Amino acid sequence: MSDLQRIVSVLPNGKMNHNVMRNLISLLGTAIESRGVEHVTLDGEDPAFQRDLLNHATDPGSAIYLGHRFFDLGLIHAEAGGYARRNLFEVLERPVFAEIQD
Repeated sequence: MSDLQRIVSVLPNGKMNHNVMRNLISLLGTAIESRGVEHVTLDGEDPAFQRDLLNHATDPGSAIYLGHRFFDLGLIHAEAGGYARRNLFEVLERPVFAEIQD
């Protein structure tokens, strides 16, 4: 992986937890940028979310921060024997980081 150029954070739905997670990502972005690394936020409810996430996920200079709601994004495809599901980031062989919460 090349040198880190940006961290892409995914914003969860603002209806949960009184916007605590959205506010946390805003604070996280400020801290990241204060260290000279670009911070990009993607809204999980934006119609272009999946396309934009894939564009960043395939960029070797980007790290993806998924919070605690998007870590298990997956690909599902049908085969003769049924459906197969794999984690998107395992398929792309990309490391991600996320919060572990209950």
